[in-house]
Amino acid sequence: MIVTKCKSAQMPGNAELLLPWLATGRLNAAEARRVRAALARDPELARDYAAVQDERQAAIALHDELGAPSPRAMRR
Repeated sequence: MIVTKCKSAQMPGNAELLLPWLATGRLNAAEARRVRAALARDPELARDYAAVQDERQAAIALHDELGAPSPRAMRR
């Protein structure tokens, strides 16, 4: 049997796997409440969630910097 020290890994449904969906607002209300409760209990999980949010914002910023494809690229 494998024993883990991470509290979030012991949660049914593994809240850590749902962090990206929480960050994008794609969880239903019950799932969001369950993950937020896990965040309140587990500082390590809360740090992971902050990293997920930072990565999401960085991806959005990068996408915005790229701009739209050129008309030439659109014709291909």
